[in-house]
Amino acid sequence: GTIAAAQISRAKPDGYTLGFVPTSHAVSAAMYKSLPFNAVDSFTIVGQGNESPFVLVTYGDSPLHTLTDLIKTARERSTPLLCGVPGQGTPQHLLIEYLSRLANIKVQVVPFHGGNQALTELLGKRLDFLIDPPIALVSQIKSGALRAIAVTGPKHFAALPDVGTVAEAGFPGFSVTSWMGIIAPPHLPNDITARVNRELNGLLAEPAVVERLRALGSEPKGGTPDDFKKQIAADVARWNKVIDDAKI
Repeated sequence: GTIAAAQISRAKPDGYTLGFVPTSHAVSAAMYKSLPFNAVDSFTIVGQGNESPFVLVTYGDSPLHTLTDLIKTARERSTPLLCGVPGQGTPQHLLIEYLSRLANIKVQVVPFHGGNQALTELLGKRLDFLIDPPIALVSQIKSGALRAIAVTGPKHFAALPDVGTVAEAGFPGFSVTSWMGIIAPPHLPNDITARVNRELNGLLAEPAVVERLRALGSEPKGGTPDDFKKQIAADVARWNKVIDDAKI
């Protein structure tokens, strides 16, 4: 991700070089101060493609049914709850650090080499919960092997309509999502930026694309280049603060 982004930041702004960046574009900018680019200013920001919440899940017969249960249990226990994440410094890691500080609870983060290992440990009841995008979790939630506790987006998630949001559990305004979007080299002409953005928004409105994105646990987003620029900048600022507060 960071190697590709660095290449894009140095490429010619001719409209033929574009990059599709994920949420980790903002996370890496906060984690690694020595990157050879700025996550916003070193690029022409073109537009956001998709968005999905993260999902907090526990094993199917866990005593934890809601985020309120999780917070209450964490405050009453003498030892921290164990939360699996797919690696140190990942979006999931920073998200649980952020949420645990907002909720004033102690959580022991357990990093793994990828989400599959964390999921295996959770299903084996050796973890209390984990956080991941829905694509890896929805089928096992619906089968009963996992129980969804909350989603981190600003509203209920279409694939899990009965699962409440973190905001509804007592954290008004809370919204942390996973996303992907298009960036280009700096100084891309305005007419090319507008054209690519227009084509992206048109593509995201096509029923077949919407259906496919939803099948993958996501939602089309779209919007203007400025909308996506603000999203990236806000995420970098949030994760900078989380990293400083948690001393990561």
